[in-house]
Amino acid sequence: MKKAMIYFKYFLSLSIISSLNAQSFKGSASYDIKLAEDVFYFEGTLDFTSQESSFTFKKYEKSKWTRENEQEFKSQTIFTDSLGFAVYHEINKNDLTIRAFCKEANPIIYKDSVNFNWKLLNSEESIIQGVACKKAFVNFRGREYVAWYASSIPLNIGPWKFFGLPGLILQVTDKKGDVSILIKSLNFEKINSKIKKELVGMSMSKKEFNDCLDKEWIKYYNKNNAAIVRIQAEFPDLEITNNNLSKERSSTEIDYKN
Repeated sequence: MKKAMIYFKYFLSLSIISSLNAQSFKGSASYDIKLAEDVFYFEGTLDFTSQESSFTFKKYEKSKWTRENEQEFKSQTIFTDSLGFAVYHEINKNDLTIRAFCKEANPIIYKDSVNFNWKLLNSEESIIQGVACKKAFVNFRGREYVAWYASSIPLNIGPWKFFGLPGLILQVTDKKGDVSILIKSLNFEKINSKIKKELVGMSMSKKEFNDCLDKEWIKYYNKNNAAIVRIQAEFPDLEITNNNLSKERSSTEIDYKN
């Protein structure tokens, strides 16, 4: 780990600033990301130029992806495809284009307008992956987030929906510990290139998408409880629980209307 951090810092000091000073460049950053609705961490990739960025994650070759950890009795089923989930952003604008899933084999595209009111805490600093970072705070859609950004990399972009700080965002966590995003690697090239936008899916509003998620969760919740009742009737001496499954779905954006 120490060797990787040294390499990361060395690479930054030698190439990134010169790349940013070039008229044309393309960069890519790799992150580990776990949102509130996730059980596991997933690999995410932030591709960017001076004009745009695209964050993709949860890519899988099949439409249904089940991850399991038998030792910890954990599992998660993800509806996705080879293009995965995506957040596309034109830099210096507040509008995002989102690609996500509500049902299996049913990618959704929706627009999202985001306005972050960041509070910069410049007196607090930390080293993230060998890079000096400054701290910022924001309350976003029902969650309190702490972000660490690198002012030495003056790009106002970041992973998932986060952007708007005077430097690349390397780490984001929420106060409850439900959301965790951390950079793993970063690369730059002095080339003139555009981001490849693969936003294939059915268009709907953000509200329609969240209504779909709520509806599908209730269906899953009722199906799970019905299965418990059926098994309990067949085996009355068997004690079965739903593992405290909530009727309310877990969501990173608690207040998605704002």
